Formats: sequence, C-alpha cells, structure tokens
Amino acid sequence: MPFRPTKPTLFEPRNPEYALVDAMTSERFTLFSPEIYYWSFLQDDEDGAAARDELDIVYGEKSSVGTEQYIGPIEIKAILEVNPILAEFKRVGLQQIEEIEAYANIAAMENYLKGRKPKPGDIFRVSWIITETERRFVFYKISNVTPVDERQFRYVNWHIHAEQTTLHEAPDSIKQFAVSI
Repeated sequence: MPFRPTKPTLFEPRNPEYALVDAMTSERFTLFSPEIYYWSFLQDDEDGAAARDELDIVYGEKSSVGTEQYIGPIEIKAILEVNPILAEFKRVGLQQIEEIEAYANIAAMENYLKGRKPKPGDIFRVSWIITETERRFVFYKISNVTPVDERQFRYVNWHIHAEQTTLHEAPDSIKQFAVSI
C-alpha cells in the first residue's frame, strides 16, 4: 500500500522521500569509504548488567578494572575528514594525536549496528592505504556524536568526532585484531 499522509504534519517518519535520501547518502558513503571496523561499547545503562561480573552485582558498582566489553568488529561505511592542521604538523615532523571527523548515514548505522546508536566510548579502526601492498591501521575512540544535515525537520547523518587511541583500556580481542590482519 503506497504511503499517503492523512493529516498535515511537518515530519512524517514513514515518508518514502526519507528512504530515498537515506539510500542516496548511504550509496555515496559506500563508494568513498575506506575499510572501517567498528566496536560498540556496552554500557551498564543499556542492557542492565552488560559489563558487570558477580562481584559487581554484589557491591552494586563496577569493581573490576579492564572488563570493558565491546560488540564487534562490524564493518561500516563512512566518509572521513582529517583535520588539515594536524596534517601540516605531521609534514613538518611534529607528532600529534590524530583527530578525525566521520560522517555516516543514521539509517545505515542502525542497520550495521543492529539498532544500536554510535556513542562516546565506541572504537573504530581505519585502514589507510600507504602503498599498493602496505596499510596503516589507526584506532580511534569516539568522543562526540551529533546528528547533522537536517532535511525537512529530519536529521540524515551522524557527525562523529573521534581521537586516536592507544587501546590501553580496550580488551585484548580488539588489540589482537590490530595485529591479526
């Protein structure tokens, strides 16, 4: 049955025009995306006691160190923008923590992450191409996620700000993924 609005509203979430916009932006992101693997951080407030062990339940707080749990790796598609000032610093020999801006379609991210939203604490790995056979893998930790690209009172994309991480608080499964590929 085709979609027909029954009352005048500014935002109708089932409007097929939104699906068309999502499909167009997702296709563009898929065409220009590098290889990105994503790990979604499990927080206590999401599924109850996701990252708690038996002692944590007894004491009512997170007592164990280094028990952060992540879901992944999940391959996602996004467009990346590197801060141009940091690129200039690197050219003259200064070492900086890399910052990156990623843009991903909201509907596609919901599909990739099976209903979860990107949030601070999530980690993703970008494979930068150096030569035909050489890759540089950089891990980034998300620090801020905001919706952008408003279209008729509906946000289309996520703007994700992330910083390079040393993986010191990440579990071994993510650290081993760094050297396994």
